[in-house]
Amino acid sequence: MPNVSRRGMLKSAGALVGATGLAVAPATAARAAAARPAGPATLVLHASALRLLGVKARKPGDAITARGLVSTTEGAEPRGELFITGTRMAAESLLLPSLAAVENHLFVLPEGTLTGTGTVDHDGHGTFTVTGGSGAYAGAHGTYSTRQSADHSGSGTAVVTLVLHSSAR
Repeated sequence: MPNVSRRGMLKSAGALVGATGLAVAPATAARAAAARPAGPATLVLHASALRLLGVKARKPGDAITARGLVSTTEGAEPRGELFITGTRMAAESLLLPSLAAVENHLFVLPEGTLTGTGTVDHDGHGTFTVTGGSGAYAGAHGTYSTRQSADHSGSGTAVVTLVLHSSAR
């Protein structure tokens, strides 16, 4: 039996793994790319039981905190939660009612989480940027719009239309 040093065995094993990896990596990447659908995916979420927590944000600088349940079909069994934090930016009496608040959203779904940040007007319409995700939504980027009506009674609603790109599905 030839005298083989530990160093020699490691070099041989490294060369074998490296050569195999070079052949497997492109094939794996090609399969992953082929499995991903091309173009953006749209996800519509319906929030119910949307409740403002704490004091109602009436003046600029007041904090906004809300929580609700999320489903993929209006009136369906909830399958996740929505958490909202933000800051009131302008009072409703201003001549330029376009910016009422800046908000951050966290959607907690069985497949993972999505986060976003954006602005809401006094009518509850919002425009947001997807800032990230986890689980099935890892690497998420895109935009979404909202129509919100949160209140202290817990009967508020929202419709969220997300347009997700790349690996965010």
